[in-house]
Amino acid sequence: MRSFRIVFTALFVCAAALLTGCQTAEFALNYQPGEVDTFKVSQETTKEVSFEQPSKEKSKLDRNVGRVEMVFDQKVDSLKPDGTAILDITVKELVFFSKNSKGVNVDFNSKEDESGTLASLIGKSYKISMAADGTVEVVDKEDIMKKCRTREAKTIFKDDYIIKRHTIRGIPKPGTTVAKGKSWDRYSASPKGALDSKAFRKTYEVEKMQDGIAHIEMTGSQTNKEIEGLDVGSGSMGFMANIFDTKDTFTGSMVYNTETGEVVKSSESLVSEHVAMEQPKGGDTKKGPDVLTMRFIHKYSFEKI
Repeated sequence: MRSFRIVFTALFVCAAALLTGCQTAEFALNYQPGEVDTFKVSQETTKEVSFEQPSKEKSKLDRNVGRVEMVFDQKVDSLKPDGTAILDITVKELVFFSKNSKGVNVDFNSKEDESGTLASLIGKSYKISMAADGTVEVVDKEDIMKKCRTREAKTIFKDDYIIKRHTIRGIPKPGTTVAKGKSWDRYSASPKGALDSKAFRKTYEVEKMQDGIAHIEMTGSQTNKEIEGLDVGSGSMGFMANIFDTKDTFTGSMVYNTETGEVVKSSESLVSEHVAMEQPKGGDTKKGPDVLTMRFIHKYSFEKI
């Protein structure tokens, strides 16, 4: 059965469209009560700090990695008059990985480990709502919270983590009609844990529409525009942010089936690099300055399986 569907009402523009082969589609959320589908979502965050001292021939690297992967069944439990769907989420598989410079903290994969507190989360459920514009809210998580007895489990099922897990990113405003070359903007704040906080404008462009499949690419860039309801936060660098040169690389993609209205897959990758250089007193100028580099890498992927 089909998923909570993003239905694309396929339209074909008469003469001009037929001559050019230009297919258009209207984006609108639509749900069918009782539908059940399976999805896989992955969220990974990496923080790196490296310090290179060429004059002393020394270097140091500290890396922290956290990854959560979840396979879940999603059932359309009910529909409200305004089109908001109540979705029942049941955990089928779970991966939790955490590592720092000292070694691995947690390495859990439910397919390999059927014991422990994280394993007890398999088969448990929670409910969310999905509005017509893609807005997600937590409705009920009492069932799964009964099994959240560790810090890791409680983190996975915090409200904000649940919302980020299930929000399909990049959906245009309801009723938007798109075709090859058409683009639209969405806005988001830096992911949780980012070294500095900012707002990003994400521009989505339809690269190709062929055989009922729409391929969409995303590029993101920092914006100073104030966005209503967007909480940018404060970041973790504070006043130190001014000493770094910063470069952000924000990309993503989506693939939609315009005939069935299904989200095939969606992904985002943000790499923020902060670099500070200083020539040490008495250091060999030929060997170059000391270099402090801080990286924040956030990856997200969503896929129907």
